[in-house]
Amino acid sequence: MNGRVAASTQNQALAAILYLYETLKRPLAEIDALRAKRPAKIRTAPTRAQVRDLRRAIIDTEHTPARLLVDLVYGCGLRVSEPLGLRIRDVCVENKYLLIRGAKGGKDRVVPIPETLINRLSGAVSRAKDSWKTHVALHPGIGVTLPSAIERKYPNASLSSGWFWLFPAASICEDPRSGKMVKYHLLPDALQRAVYRAARRIGAEHVITPHSLRHAYATHSREPIERLRILMGHYSINTTAGYRHPDADQTSNPLDDLLGPDTCSSSCATPS
Repeated sequence: MNGRVAASTQNQALAAILYLYETLKRPLAEIDALRAKRPAKIRTAPTRAQVRDLRRAIIDTEHTPARLLVDLVYGCGLRVSEPLGLRIRDVCVENKYLLIRGAKGGKDRVVPIPETLINRLSGAVSRAKDSWKTHVALHPGIGVTLPSAIERKYPNASLSSGWFWLFPAASICEDPRSGKMVKYHLLPDALQRAVYRAARRIGAEHVITPHSLRHAYATHSREPIERLRILMGHYSINTTAGYRHPDADQTSNPLDDLLGPDTCSSSCATPS
């Protein structure tokens, strides 16, 4: 094709032609050479300095702890939706790990918590428990949405503190599946707006997005690529390799390195 058509579109058209000829009992031989190849793309990631500037520029609001969410994405290599979907029970401060439920592909995974986030996440858990108490008092009988398997086995779990969101939305809403009023978590656009505004303040709005911070996690981390694949929740190591850059530097966790060991007791103790 001579037009500006994506490789996937070309291959889709080729598949239709092949199907036509097979239907006519006239299969085409040696056709694979005509399949379009996707151009190799080099993923770009914010530099360490840009991440540092973004953290300084980002502004929390009453209901959106934007800096903590940014640090979770960058420090744990999470997808944008994953920190927002955390429940109180998913944060194990004592053993320093997060349980990411129903990630891409429907698989759960465990990721370590950076040292510099331990105290701040502990504070977030305390605030979420307070929010749960307030919610129960104001909206008795209205719970949170649950994973399907849990909802079938333990429907009353929606009212328990453990299944309450770590980052709850400000108000209740109607669940489109059940039609019931529920308490939901913060939506991705809250984090996306906060990151975009901060990136614009530092002149990096074309470089930094919430998802690019996940790229930066892979780029700035020195984790072995197989372990990085597991931590990022990839099925194929080839996907992980696309995030990795030759200049991956010498630190076990990019957020800990960015903030430094001296900030663990001071900045971590400050609520975000």
